[in-house]
Amino acid sequence: MSLAGAYMLMGKRDKMLEYAHKALEIESNNSVVLSSVITISYMENKYEEALNYLEALRTIPNDARDNRRDKKQQGLYFLVKCSYSLHKYEQAETLAKECIAVNPNSSFPYATLAETYSLMGKDEAFYEALEDALKRGILAKTLIEDAPYQRFLKKKRFKDLLKKYEQKTAPLDQIAKN
Repeated sequence: MSLAGAYMLMGKRDKMLEYAHKALEIESNNSVVLSSVITISYMENKYEEALNYLEALRTIPNDARDNRRDKKQQGLYFLVKCSYSLHKYEQAETLAKECIAVNPNSSFPYATLAETYSLMGKDEAFYEALEDALKRGILAKTLIEDAPYQRFLKKKRFKDLLKKYEQKTAPLDQIAKN
């Protein structure tokens, strides 16, 4: 994996993938390699390519105590985004729920599920998932510029929901200023 990482830092994607695939031949569910390949494929709009790693990612146990669990969740997050970029919304919903199951205390998978519901036109489910993300501490300002939230920006319910949770994050903002 070290060579793959070095080539990634140099911006040599083809070489990085060559060594990443060699690493996966040795350990097919290497969470660091899988997460890296999925992330890079997403960033390069190679969504189908990223989705090819789903089954290997699923073999990583949700209860892994090292960084494998976090890497699995990161990989699933990008696979959700790949799925909804391909307009495969039902698949995106399933993957977002898998992402939540990896670590239900993490906020970002709930926000990703909310985005998926927004793109599906499921407004009630959108609000429920968004509230779950806000309860777990996601900052609204990190979300509102993303396309799935745009159609809600002027809606009273959306504004009220953000306002309800902005006070919970205010103390952290104050601590950062001190």
